[in-house]
Amino acid sequence: MDFKLIWSESSIEDLGGIVRFIALRDGSQMARQIGFGIYDRAQVLTRHPEAGSVLAEKQDARWRKLIFKSWKIAYRIDREARVVYVVRVWHAARNEIDIQ
Repeated sequence: MDFKLIWSESSIEDLGGIVRFIALRDGSQMARQIGFGIYDRAQVLTRHPEAGSVLAEKQDARWRKLIFKSWKIAYRIDREARVVYVVRVWHAARNEIDIQ
């Protein structure tokens, strides 16, 4: 049985900001490719929730991250509820980000 994938409000805002920034800098086609690429990468979590590595900021196996190109996708696994929560998305050049 697959896990349900839920994007937090912060992660949706992060993804929107990434797409807007890339659209201004590199055009709408590149922005779509990156936006859908991040989204598609996260979809793997519905079948393989532990695909990412443990998130250094949390040091807790329930908190993990996936990488897509230069972006980190932070997420939390709730095994009992069979839910993966995408909590933030950010560029790897940004060392730290607030993760709740």
